[in-house]
Amino acid sequence: MSEANKAVVQRMIDEIWNKGNTSVVNELWNSDATEKGPNAGAARGPQAHLDVVSKFRTAFPDLNITVDEMTTEGDNVVTRFTATGTHKGNFEKMPATGKQIRVPGIATCHIINGKCAESKLDYDRSDLERQLIANPRK
Repeated sequence: MSEANKAVVQRMIDEIWNKGNTSVVNELWNSDATEKGPNAGAARGPQAHLDVVSKFRTAFPDLNITVDEMTTEGDNVVTRFTATGTHKGNFEKMPATGKQIRVPGIATCHIINGKCAESKLDYDRSDLERQLIANPRK
């Protein structure tokens, strides 16, 4: 079961986050799944996940999530990842800067019957903001 659960999470990363293919979200998310994290609060359902994805993909259209490590514990899949992209759209109240970002993070997804029932995203938001407002190195 752990390999099947990993495959669900890897598909979410590849299809939804990296390719922006939102048509698969209902296949991979329970209708009452919770989305928790710095940009989601504690929202419910596939639309909550799409809202978070949209926020990032609008701000960073070339967003790419690279899996650094993925492990399972019971029905939980824990993914250590690195997100990279170019700030080409508004993020929060910050207009596009054209800067490249590189942000590590950890996501935990609780899988039930092949779908995510709860997702928790954790990354250093202040690090992301610092990268967007920092003066370029000369």
